[in-house]
Amino acid sequence: MKKTTIFLIILIIILLALLILILYTYYSDYKRAKESVSDKILTAHLEGFKPGVTIERNMKGEEKTVFKKGEWLGIAGTIQANQDSELTFKIFDLNENLIASNNQWKTDIKKGQGEFGMCCVEIPSEIGQYKVNLYLDNNLMETLNFSVTE
Repeated sequence: MKKTTIFLIILIIILLALLILILYTYYSDYKRAKESVSDKILTAHLEGFKPGVTIERNMKGEEKTVFKKGEWLGIAGTIQANQDSELTFKIFDLNENLIASNNQWKTDIKKGQGEFGMCCVEIPSEIGQYKVNLYLDNNLMETLNFSVTE
């Protein structure tokens, strides 16, 4: 083989390697940028309230995952949203059976980052393990597990 042919092959290999490196870097940066502006629940937790408590705006309950029959459940946390949205939730057992859902269990989320809270729902009356699925505009965003005891 001629030296010029070998030189061209090496040059093409180097250029392809550089192209692959540039594409990989671009894709990685694009992926990170997209994740940093995507809708997401930053923090979320369940709160417990005594039955019959007077509900007031911005009230805080006891953060917990084990509830007694008859207690009320609230959900609080922080969220990042790209547009005005609606946050809702449903309660399921661990076998994916819908236990409780209500069209009134929703809160409006404004574009940007901020806090949210929804209160108060009576927990399921049966002892067992459950989960709360949080939805942003009907897209599942977070699952919080809890249990009910006597």
